[in-house]
Amino acid sequence: MQEAEFERWLLNTKGLSPNTISSRLSDCRRLETYEGDLDVHFAQDRLAGLIERLAYSTADERNNAPARHCVPLPSLRTGSATLKSAATRYKEFCESHQEEARRPEPSLLGEGKPCFFERVLQMSQPLPEHVRPAFVASAAFDLAATIAAGESDRVEFKWSLRFNRHTKKNDPAMEHAVIKTIAGFLNTHGGILIIGVADDGTPSGIDNDRFASEDKMNLHLVNLVNDKIGAPHWSSIRTLFDDLKGTRVLVVQCDKSTTPVYVKEGDTFYIRTGNATTALLVKDAVEYIKANFPR
Repeated sequence: MQEAEFERWLLNTKGLSPNTISSRLSDCRRLETYEGDLDVHFAQDRLAGLIERLAYSTADERNNAPARHCVPLPSLRTGSATLKSAATRYKEFCESHQEEARRPEPSLLGEGKPCFFERVLQMSQPLPEHVRPAFVASAAFDLAATIAAGESDRVEFKWSLRFNRHTKKNDPAMEHAVIKTIAGFLNTHGGILIIGVADDGTPSGIDNDRFASEDKMNLHLVNLVNDKIGAPHWSSIRTLFDDLKGTRVLVVQCDKSTTPVYVKEGDTFYIRTGNATTALLVKDAVEYIKANFPR
């Protein structure tokens, strides 16, 4: 988010009060914490997808429907409406600056140097297959706040990626637990998997997995996803190594997939049910896919 420019625009162009401006900036920061960089969202679809997911009607509230976004809120309807308003404001700001930003920048920046929005658009273009999995999550992601909120339908902790602390050996069952969680997030509403954190939120770190480097660990996860789920699904997955109380952890952010995701072992279809991941029977999976992945 271009916070300083957005703040000036709210003051000078929209004439909002300092208190209102502060609230709008706070709302946008909260959105970026759980949904990623707003500038990248604008470059991808002019924030349309995020704004759509922030919609939560009185009928949704009456039916106790789950939110389609990842932001934890005490009141889904009013909180979602507030965040939707903030996202809409930021979209308006981006649109008002886009035409000017697309023109060549002053010569002191060098002729032909891409402007800010062109650089963001370049960021959002599909990356080469061998690079895409390493594309990291937003730097605005608030790891400590996410862990403090605990596990939920959109947040899951894993002690390790592959090491079984009971048998003291690498265990394919540990890897399978990670893969089915990722598949469950992709098939439901998206979510965040944090590897290197115990169920109670205590950091265990990634050193237990005994990889030579973080790159090696990331590559191992890439190969697992490619083998067990399929490489195309990396378009909905981002990874980030981060610090938690002096301990390194691996964060895996998943968007909701546009197509059903199966774990290849048994062609199993998983969804999130509360803070658990559940395999659906074939008939239930068929009905779920009809309702949630319309053609």
